Amino acid sequence: MPIINVVRIDSVFIQEDGFLADERSGEVVIMNVERSEYFAMDPVASRIWRYFSTPRSVAEVCDVLCLYYEAQREDMERDVLPFLSVLLKNGIIRAIQ
Repeated sequence: MPIINVVRIDSVFIQEDGFLADERSGEVVIMNVERSEYFAMDPVASRIWRYFSTPRSVAEVCDVLCLYYEAQREDMERDVLPFLSVLLKNGIIRAIQ
């Protein structure tokens, strides 16, 4: 299976294994013990990351976020896709399709 390193609206992702997560006041800090790296996420980023605890498409996550934040789809995609690219690049999520 080829490695997917581009985030598209029809991409499906899930959280990568190997991270420890701690949540406080809606913010999540995740740590990769093997690489001694940690990532702190604000409440919005934390919400997005939590959605990928099960396989989800980017479109599905954007739909839910648009409803929750009462945002326009184009604006949501413009913000979410680059964020997911960072998560993918850092091995925090992985593609399953």
